[in-house]
Amino acid sequence: MNSLVLTDGLLFLVATFLVLRSTNPLAFRLGCGILATAALLGVLRFSSLLPLPEMHAFFSGLGASSAFWLLAVSTIWPGNSVSVDAKYASILLITSGAISLIIVDWLGIAIFGQAMAVIAVLCILIYALRARLYSGLIGALLLETGFLLFASQYQIADLARPGDFLHVFTAAGLLALSRFRTTPEKISEAAI
Repeated sequence: MNSLVLTDGLLFLVATFLVLRSTNPLAFRLGCGILATAALLGVLRFSSLLPLPEMHAFFSGLGASSAFWLLAVSTIWPGNSVSVDAKYASILLITSGAISLIIVDWLGIAIFGQAMAVIAVLCILIYALRARLYSGLIGALLLETGFLLFASQYQIADLARPGDFLHVFTAAGLLALSRFRTTPEKISEAAI
């Protein structure tokens, strides 16, 4: 069995669990929903049950360009209207997805989506460092590690491919970020 099926399956289960957890802000759940959809399409693709490479690529790109911005906004500003209101979260999703589509497809800058994901997670990392919020810091570091291993095409013989590292570290990072809670004291400390 292809290892990508297993790791995409893991990411699907984790992201779906976080979508169903009502304690997470709406934007966080929406971002997890996009990642869960991409992971499910990855399972179907890599298992050859229903290979839809274009759909998997589309949702993976949407995850990179939009889902991580939804995660960043809801992690840094959990009470903000973009984090809790479906209208504003949808606007962020559609706008970031459209910008990415224009830049990637029309202008041919293929790494734009990945760059947006890295920048969004760096925002979480900087915020978590300033606010001394360790679960956010750990989550952001796990996500960035997955991005770096994927971008470097790191693999372990026939056991683990670059995508496997991306899936596993994304799942672990999402779990750590879901434990991330911002208190008023931490917000005022971070603002200083």
